[in-house]
Amino acid sequence: MKRTPGMLLTVLVTGITLVAATAAAQPAKTRMVAIRGGCLEVSANAKVAMTEVYPDAWLGYVQFPEVPRKVTWAAGMIASRLNGSGNFATTTTKSGDEIKYVGFTHAGDRGYVARIGVVEFSIVGDSKNDLEQLLSVARCFRLDVTEDKCERPENQSGKPAF
Repeated sequence: MKRTPGMLLTVLVTGITLVAATAAAQPAKTRMVAIRGGCLEVSANAKVAMTEVYPDAWLGYVQFPEVPRKVTWAAGMIASRLNGSGNFATTTTKSGDEIKYVGFTHAGDRGYVARIGVVEFSIVGDSKNDLEQLLSVARCFRLDVTEDKCERPENQSGKPAF
């Protein structure tokens, strides 16, 4: 068989394509992180942090390396932006729990807030992508998984929060 210069290139490109296709076919690794009231299923590279702790409330955020905006979360006895708003929309989590969500404006910021049980997730930003990011996080919150079955979020020093 006569070798041509393009023959080696074809083999290399095919090999790269196979490696890429094999890597893409692997299931994404996820982990469960405790947030007061349940657990959040996130990708392995997501950062879930607890930033403030009060006797009856907990605050923190979820950050994905590939997404510029943080989704903040608050749990416990918190003032909800959904209170008094009859104009909220609903969807459900992966496990079937109801999520209520609505857009908000506060101190010049616009964004969205979503509530499941005693946990409220919010994002500053009013684009459709911001809403989709918020709902994608909220849909992964699990009320049916107890905190003792999940890893702890980080605190400000990078250690488990509780």
